Amino acid sequence: MGVGAKRVRSLFEDAKKNAPSIIFVDEIDAIGRRRGAGLGGGHDEREQTLNQLLSELDGFEPNEDVIVMTEDEKKIVAYHEAGHAIVGARMPRADPIYKVSIVPRSRSMGATQQLPDVLRSHRSALDQLAELLIKEDEIPGEKVYEILDQDDEA
Repeated sequence: MGVGAKRVRSLFEDAKKNAPSIIFVDEIDAIGRRRGAGLGGGHDEREQTLNQLLSELDGFEPNEDVIVMTEDEKKIVAYHEAGHAIVGARMPRADPIYKVSIVPRSRSMGATQQLPDVLRSHRSALDQLAELLIKEDEIPGEKVYEILDQDDEA
């Protein structure tokens, strides 16, 4: 077993011991080039490292609390949470944006939090429904914004 494969195995062992953990894999394409193209008959260092990484990923159990992310996944989460933040900021009666995070917590890959700046004793059912639908990703935020904007004009 090569040095890279040993490091991958050790990384995953440490992550499982210290769970919950996040393993961020950057530049996976550097080791994931066309397989079997090495001069060592498929046993070169990069191939061994990639094989170890794939076998570690394949061996995950759902309750191990270890998350593996790549740069592309992180960008998708960032765009998604940015969308929540933009819609929340544009909704006329929404609570102000308090925090946006792309750090995974439990089952969520990111979060956009809104906190009221004043205590409200009354909010319309439409406002509450709109916020719930946006938070649960049931309908696109821009559609909720259009509905609320029409309600304000009525």
